[in-house]
Amino acid sequence: MNKAIKRLSSSLKDEKSATVHKLVLEILGLLAKKVMEEKPESAVSVITLVLLLILSSCSTCPEVREAAGDKIVSIIQLDLSAFKSTINSKLNQDQKQRIEMIVEQSSEYQSIERSSGGSIPFELRDFN
Repeated sequence: MNKAIKRLSSSLKDEKSATVHKLVLEILGLLAKKVMEEKPESAVSVITLVLLLILSSCSTCPEVREAAGDKIVSIIQLDLSAFKSTINSKLNQDQKQRIEMIVEQSSEYQSIERSSGGSIPFELRDFN
């Protein structure tokens, strides 16, 4: 599994197509959802994997930031507790800040913010 992850990460660094990056984001989202439903004890591991690959993808192909942010929001909505645990125990400060910026720029996050009248069900600042 580690070998496959490293290979995927390496391939993404060389890939410039936004379409390919968005496709990978979709696959990662489905993988995370499936693992979190079937093996909740693995949630932190799969969220860590997804977030690190999202950061890599966004660095290589900035055009996918909005889609990446939407994917992160969907993961947050699946398991807020596991997401917080991942953010606080697995990511460094720079990674946390980059995740926060990506999420804040996503249409999904902005939609939640508008529909809740500014009272967001999860506060990104709580993750730091």
